[in-house]
Amino acid sequence: MHPIRYTLSLAPLTLLLLVGTAQAAAPSDAAHQRYEQDRQACLSGNTWEARDTCLREAGAALQASRRGNLTSDDATRLADNALQRCDVFKNHEDQAACVARVQDASKVSGSVKEGGLLRESVTTTTTVVEPK
Repeated sequence: MHPIRYTLSLAPLTLLLLVGTAQAAAPSDAAHQRYEQDRQACLSGNTWEARDTCLREAGAALQASRRGNLTSDDATRLADNALQRCDVFKNHEDQAACVARVQDASKVSGSVKEGGLLRESVTTTTTVVEPK
């Protein structure tokens, strides 16, 4: 093959590699920024984990992100996940009460750090008592 033709045939391949590298750099940069934030939180003691454990977890998250195994959850996906947890209830009334608890954020107490969230729901029912 003629050297000029060979060089010209490699140009599109080189361009594709450069574009692919540029696109792959963006998630890596974001992952590295997240790692730096996590690392700073670990070093400052603003986490519930021991420092060594926190740093190890931050490094593992960075590795997983680079491999594409770590995704960020958007609000819609998190809400869908919360509603799917109500599918365990077979009784329609229990399932409706679960959905009401999940969707009403006004009566939530606790935190993940404290061991869990407590969602409160109040259902008022009236009964008619017939005179004897």
